[in-house]
Amino acid sequence: MSDNEAPQSYLHELTLRLSLGALGLSPEVRQAHANWLVTQQRADGGFAGREGESDPYYTAFALRGLWILDGLTPEVGENAARFLRGCMQRRESIIDLISLVFAAAICELSVGAVVIADEDDSWRNNIADLLATLRTGDGGFAKTPEGRAGSTYQTFLSVLCHELIEVPVPDVDGILRFLQSQAHDEGGFLEIRAAKRAGVNPTAAAIGTLKA
Repeated sequence: MSDNEAPQSYLHELTLRLSLGALGLSPEVRQAHANWLVTQQRADGGFAGREGESDPYYTAFALRGLWILDGLTPEVGENAARFLRGCMQRRESIIDLISLVFAAAICELSVGAVVIADEDDSWRNNIADLLATLRTGDGGFAKTPEGRAGSTYQTFLSVLCHELIEVPVPDVDGILRFLQSQAHDEGGFLEIRAAKRAGVNPTAAAIGTLKA
């Protein structure tokens, strides 16, 4: 992922905006939060939730928080990259895959720690192939390959994953038609077509997808 392309992604732009907002906090507050996050890094280089082992989801959250706080050191970044490289050999959920890709981008942009080599097209293509199994006839993406109807939130996550691995999303017009079908009269968006009311999360997901 080249330095001049990655920041243009939706998630990178959002993170940079949050970083600017964090500058409004006092140095003491920023440092206190950064120090706490650093202490949560485990021996394997990853981060975990309240219980369980390290996983890409919480690792991405921690790295993003440290990046926003300007507290991501080379040591933390290199150790996290080591953990993430190990995750590439496992079959992760789509949430963890997206988290892995974004965390990898943070490691490379912030401290130069490479997780996914630019020449590693096979891993990117494998992710794109996996995402293709989630595509539904209505133009969206489902949560599982068995899903028959698109999910607004899952479509958002899948589009972001395509953006981060720099593999174009097939049939963009189909995604736009899907989002249009999810629009509700009251102004928001449905999560699934069977829903009766719009929700905050799917509406934010729809806006994020359109922006991406």
